[in-house]
Amino acid sequence: MHKPILNPLEKLDLILAYFVENKQIVKPQDVWQQLNAKYEVSGKEIEYIFEKLHNDGFLTILKEGHRLTFKGLYFEGYVIQKQRILMKESIEARNENRIVRNDILLVWGSWFAGTAGFLLLLWQIWIWFYPNFQIFSDFRK
Repeated sequence: MHKPILNPLEKLDLILAYFVENKQIVKPQDVWQQLNAKYEVSGKEIEYIFEKLHNDGFLTILKEGHRLTFKGLYFEGYVIQKQRILMKESIEARNENRIVRNDILLVWGSWFAGTAGFLLLLWQIWIWFYPNFQIFSDFRK
């Protein structure tokens, strides 16, 4: 039977889930025996993962083994954290695109309003100096 190969984040989440399920002091050998039956995981990878979890503050090292900390108990997982970061970055990128688009629209709108205002000013000056101009003579009756 072929064992699935997991990426490093999935391995981290699997080991965290193992700790949450057992809620006891765990040795790396126990985790390796449990996970190696289902997945392609080496003992050295387990040690690196334990070190990473300890450095991140999710595990405490005891003489008997490793224990999950309070922070580790309520951590949602590295995969979910990565998804949230990617979603946040995509939202920020969309917001940045909207800001740029709105800036462009604002500049064009300002130019249009300024040009229209200037043309109205010219029209009023024209009417002031030439009040009997006959373009709109049909409408004044």
